[in-house]
Amino acid sequence: FRRTRDTAAPLIARTGAALKTVEVNPDDLRAYVADLAARVLSEHRGQTVVVVSHSNTVPLIVEQLGRRQGPPIGESEYGDLYVVV
Repeated sequence: FRRTRDTAAPLIARTGAALKTVEVNPDDLRAYVADLAARVLSEHRGQTVVVVSHSNTVPLIVEQLGRRQGPPIGESEYGDLYVVV
Protein backbone atom coordinates (compact mmCIF):
# COMPACT_ATOMS: atom_id res chain seq x y z
CA PHE A 1 0.00 0.00 0.00
CA ARG A 2 3.03 2.25 0.10
CA ARG A 3 2.80 2.84 -3.65
CA THR A 4 -0.71 4.23 -3.17
CA ARG A 5 0.51 6.73 -0.58
CA ASP A 6 3.46 7.62 -2.79
CA THR A 7 1.04 8.34 -5.63
CA ALA A 8 -0.84 10.88 -3.50
CA ALA A 9 2.28 12.47 -1.96
CA PRO A 10 2.99 15.13 -4.64
CA LEU A 11 -0.62 16.36 -4.58
CA ILE A 12 -0.61 16.53 -0.79
CA ALA A 13 2.71 18.38 -0.77
CA ARG A 14 1.54 20.86 -3.37
CA THR A 15 -1.90 21.59 -1.91
CA GLY A 16 -1.43 20.94 1.79
CA ALA A 17 -4.48 18.71 1.68
CA ALA A 18 -5.12 16.35 4.55
CA LEU A 19 -4.38 12.68 4.06
CA LYS A 20 -7.01 10.30 5.37
CA THR A 21 -6.52 6.59 5.10
CA VAL A 22 -9.07 3.81 5.14
CA GLU A 23 -7.88 0.40 6.26
CA VAL A 24 -8.28 -2.30 3.66
CA ASN A 25 -9.19 -5.89 4.40
CA PRO A 26 -7.92 -7.70 1.28
CA ASP A 27 -10.25 -10.59 2.09
CA ASP A 28 -13.31 -8.32 1.76
CA LEU A 29 -12.67 -5.66 -0.88
CA ARG A 30 -16.40 -5.05 -1.37
CA ALA A 31 -16.71 -3.96 2.29
CA TYR A 32 -13.71 -1.63 1.88
CA VAL A 33 -15.20 -0.09 -1.26
CA ALA A 34 -18.63 0.37 0.33
CA ASP A 35 -17.12 1.90 3.50
CA LEU A 36 -14.89 4.28 1.56
CA ALA A 37 -17.72 5.49 -0.67
CA ALA A 38 -20.04 5.93 2.33
CA ARG A 39 -17.40 8.03 4.11
CA VAL A 40 -16.82 10.23 1.08
CA LEU A 41 -20.53 10.79 0.58
CA SER A 42 -21.34 11.45 4.25
CA GLU A 43 -18.26 13.40 5.34
CA HIS A 44 -17.33 15.27 2.14
CA ARG A 45 -20.50 15.80 0.09
CA GLY A 46 -20.04 18.81 -2.16
CA GLN A 47 -16.29 18.94 -1.60
CA THR A 48 -13.44 17.97 -3.85
CA VAL A 49 -12.01 14.61 -2.83
CA VAL A 50 -9.18 12.66 -4.41
CA VAL A 51 -9.31 8.92 -3.89
CA VAL A 52 -6.15 6.97 -4.64
CA SER A 53 -6.44 3.22 -4.66
CA HIS A 54 -5.55 0.13 -6.64
CA SER A 55 -6.54 -0.97 -10.11
CA ASN A 56 -8.91 -3.62 -8.80
CA THR A 57 -10.83 -1.24 -6.53
CA VAL A 58 -11.03 2.13 -8.31
CA PRO A 59 -13.77 1.10 -10.80
CA LEU A 60 -15.76 -0.36 -7.90
CA ILE A 61 -15.36 2.84 -5.87
CA VAL A 62 -16.61 4.88 -8.83
CA GLU A 63 -19.67 2.64 -8.98
CA GLN A 64 -20.33 2.97 -5.23
CA LEU A 65 -20.14 6.75 -5.56
CA GLY A 66 -23.20 6.51 -7.78
CA ARG A 67 -21.75 6.30 -11.26
CA ARG A 68 -21.55 3.51 -13.77
CA GLN A 69 -18.54 1.31 -13.06
CA GLY A 70 -15.63 2.42 -15.18
CA PRO A 71 -13.70 0.11 -17.44
CA PRO A 72 -11.12 -2.13 -15.78
CA ILE A 73 -7.68 -0.72 -15.15
CA GLY A 74 -4.80 -2.94 -16.18
CA GLU A 75 -2.19 -3.92 -13.60
CA SER A 76 0.51 -2.01 -15.48
CA GLU A 77 -1.56 1.15 -16.11
CA TYR A 78 -0.78 4.03 -13.78
CA GLY A 79 -2.23 7.11 -15.46
CA ASP A 80 -5.96 6.45 -15.38
CA LEU A 81 -8.24 9.00 -13.76
CA TYR A 82 -11.98 8.93 -13.16
CA VAL A 83 -13.86 12.14 -12.36
CA VAL A 84 -17.14 11.77 -10.48
CA VAL A 85 -19.30 14.86 -10.08
